[in-house]
Amino acid sequence: MIPHNKLVFSREDKAFLHAVVESGFYTMGKHTAALENLCQDYFNYPFAIAASSGSMALRLALIAAGVQQGDSVIVPAYSCSALPNVVLSLGAKVLAVDVLHHDCNIDPVAAIALAKQHAAKVVIAVNTFGAPANVKVLQAAGLLVIEDCSHGFGLDENDKPCVSGDFVVQSFYATKLVGAAELGVVLTKNKKCHAVLDANRSGYSTSPIAGCLNVKPDEMNAVLVISKLRHITNNLKQRQALAEHYLSSSLIRKYYKYPLSSRVWYRFVICTHQAEQIIAAMSDVAVLVKPVSPWLDNLDGYPVSQCAFRNNVSVPLYPCLSELEQVAVMSKLRTVLVDFGAADE
Repeated sequence: MIPHNKLVFSREDKAFLHAVVESGFYTMGKHTAALENLCQDYFNYPFAIAASSGSMALRLALIAAGVQQGDSVIVPAYSCSALPNVVLSLGAKVLAVDVLHHDCNIDPVAAIALAKQHAAKVVIAVNTFGAPANVKVLQAAGLLVIEDCSHGFGLDENDKPCVSGDFVVQSFYATKLVGAAELGVVLTKNKKCHAVLDANRSGYSTSPIAGCLNVKPDEMNAVLVISKLRHITNNLKQRQALAEHYLSSSLIRKYYKYPLSSRVWYRFVICTHQAEQIIAAMSDVAVLVKPVSPWLDNLDGYPVSQCAFRNNVSVPLYPCLSELEQVAVMSKLRTVLVDFGAADE
């Protein structure tokens, strides 16, 4: 059985971890600082703060953006439940907005209209499956944008990250683009915001503060992420090669609906009215999944998200997926798509 995702630890990874164990220093040490510097350089942002997880990094970003109890935060309806959970943890209100057909990213026009209606100032924009959201349109409307790059980010002509959020959040959870274990990073260009981020991750304050929790990263996760980030360029190239191989099949390409360029390949997602049947039919060869699970009780007001939750299917795509494994997935998938294809005509 070919898994949907697979995390491999190299000898280099294990050597880094062993060095941390031998050092006897496990929290907020030189590796955390090195990781923050590495992220600053890679994303070209002057300030970075590491946290214990992607969710906690997002929570810190919301605090630094000024979100308080009773405020409203706009979140794409087609996203994982971690986003609304973090908003609710601050006593803020979640305002869901639909996504766009062509990339499953937040609809900026709808988000701006909703922000005006509810006096919301902050929006979380996810680069869904690795395709960049239209962050600059949201910013031009006066909104503070937290750009969630856990799925990926846009790429410029030199294949460098192209991000522009007021805050950029990256999760390094095991199944993310750069998978390690549990760790997250927030980046900002604002020195005052950086100070707020730093002050709110330690869990210590001279007087009690509701948002101040201990979300410090540990050195073992930090050094593991450093090891993975050292190979990110090759990682992205391998993912792109796998995506291009899937797209070389005219039948599979017929079911692919999302952006092809200026992106990274976190997920390869096909769209079909027979999603559940195709996932079941593929189960003897590979694990295919619905890439995102709904968290709203009622999706009637979010037709594009409703369609995406129902029809999107994620196919295995990760750097250590072998050529033989991908050939097996493609062979079976073509057969299954032919068997169920009539329903998609």
